[in-house]
Amino acid sequence: MVRLVWNELKYSCTVDKQLGEIPHVMCHIGKINQVIMNMLVNAAHAIGAGGGTITIRTFASAR
Repeated sequence: MVRLVWNELKYSCTVDKQLGEIPHVMCHIGKINQVIMNMLVNAAHAIGAGGGTITIRTFASAR
């Protein structure tokens, strides 16, 4: 997914991926992908040309 929005991200930030083990969930994968891509692009625009880091972290909560 990061590859799809890389042109938006590569000039403004670095991406730190911290991908932990997560269980499978039932969802509409296309809609989830669109939400995550929108969040990445919005984060890159918010950072602007000043540079910064976007962290993508996945984990399963004990709850």
